[in-house]
Parts: sequence; C-alpha cells; structure tokens
Amino acid sequence: METPKTEMPPLLLPPEIQATFERSNTFLRRKYDGVAPSAEQLVIFYLSGVEAHEIVANLERQVLQVSGKTPPDQDEHLLQTYLDMEKDAELNP
Repeated sequence: METPKTEMPPLLLPPEIQATFERSNTFLRRKYDGVAPSAEQLVIFYLSGVEAHEIVANLERQVLQVSGKTPPDQDEHLLQTYLDMEKDAELNP
C-alpha cells in the first residue's frame, strides 16, 4: 500500500545552505553509483531527525559563540534544554 504524498510549498534556503545539501548529494551520487536522494530530499531527511530541544540548544550555543562567550558542554546543555522544554510543556499545555 502506497502512502499518499502531501504537497508542500517550496522551501527557499539561503544559497550557502542549499550548497551544503547539493555537495552532500554530489558526494552520495559518486559514492553510490548515481543513486542518492536529491538535495531537497536530503533537507527533509535531515530536518526530520531533529528534535525541538536540539534546535533550541544549537541556537543558544551559536548565540553564545557569536557573542564571544564559551558555551556550556554540548551534551549537558542539550540535556538541560530537553528538561527545560519538558517542564515548560507541563506548565504551559
């Protein structure tokens, strides 16, 4: 049984981000004899594996780095962000 496909609006990415997925596609096509997901499919694949707490923790780390501050240990920060978001969800259903 085939799963029906949902139409999605196009996702416009900045050129440097699009280039990252295109490089990945090119590498995979070479490595696997021309068989690889498209750059667009790789974006969906990548994003489908990311949890909300990972997005928040990574953004916070980038802000700290850009502002010249040393971010906390990545594993500890990721866990704390997860716990904070779980608590927030309980308090704000």
